[in-house]
Order: sequence, then structure tokens, then C-alpha cells
Amino acid sequence: MDEQALTRDFSRRLGVPVLLRWCSEAALGPAWTGSPDAHRVRINAWRRGRAALAEVVAALGRTDDCGRPGPPDCGLSLAHSGSWAVAAGRRDAHPVGVDLEQPDRVVSEAVLRRMGMLAGETRTLGATDHLVLWTALEAVHKARGTTGGLVPGQIRIEAIHRRAGRAWVAGQAFAWCARKTSRGMVTLAVPLAFGAAPSAT
Repeated sequence: MDEQALTRDFSRRLGVPVLLRWCSEAALGPAWTGSPDAHRVRINAWRRGRAALAEVVAALGRTDDCGRPGPPDCGLSLAHSGSWAVAAGRRDAHPVGVDLEQPDRVVSEAVLRRMGMLAGETRTLGATDHLVLWTALEAVHKARGTTGGLVPGQIRIEAIHRRAGRAWVAGQAFAWCARKTSRGMVTLAVPLAFGAAPSAT
């Protein structure tokens, strides 16, 4: 599924217009090589992220005179994984959260249960289900404007369909949906007050 088709799919399934843009390491040309490995990896991830954000902001028509992303009148979110970065945006001021993980990332059921995310869940979940729930958690945190800090049981993720559902955090409801792509598992979340219940199709 190409970028435009994925954007349309997420917009339809979440019930609000969203915009996605990707950036790969290859698209940026030669990697920055002027420091030790760990620092170089962070710098190149930062470059990919800023390039993806700049494309979203430009597509939304929200760049300022200096081309800086992050205007106050649109929602933005960013994720990195492997050699890819993905940015998500909304034309209104409402939040959006995006997460991206490589499909071989292992998220154990024990971790999800410890977070209180599988309370009452009796189905046998596979590794892909675990990854979907983990990316939903991360996307919801970003849509909420947080990066963690919750104690187990404060967040509840409900999978209405295999890769879509709702989440509740401290009384606030979110819609989320996930897609497995060639670049990784990507999940978007929006506050449910600003989106419809996620679609099954």
C-alpha cells in the first residue's frame, strides 16, 4: 500500500482526515558519519524524522517563514524504527499519535499483562497481536501528549477488530488502528471525541 493509499485508509478507519509521510535513510543521501556509532544512529534518526515532519507540515500548508515544523494550529506526531521515520499530521488542532515498529520486534504477553493492557483477555494472542497492542499503546501516549508515566492498569486497550480498537487513559477515550506495511507495523491514534469508532474494513 503506497503512502497516499495508507493515508486514505487511516483517515477512513479513524473517521478523521490524517496525513502520513515517510522518510528512509536512503532518501537522505550519505549518512552523517562524524561521531561514534550510537551518536551517529541518533543523528541520522533525527534527520529522517525532521525530513518526514517537514513534508507533513508542507503538505498541510503550515510552514512558517523559516520552514520550521510544529505550528500550533495542527496536530503532529513522529516515530522512528529501523531505517524509516514516519510523521502524521492533522489539519485541525486536535492531537494525533503515530508509532512504528519493525515486525520482528518481540513484545511479550507478560509485559502487556504487567501494564494492565490484557486484563480479562482470555484469547491466545500471537506475536503480531502483541506488537499491534504495543504500537497502539505508544500511539495513544503520543496522542495524549505523554510518553509514559502511567502505572499498570491506568490504560486499557480494547481490540474491536484484529488491528483496530479503542483505548481509555485516565478517563479519556481514543480510537486507534494499525497496518502492517513493508516498512513496519504503523499505528495511529486520535482522541475518540474527534473521531468515529474505528472501522473493521
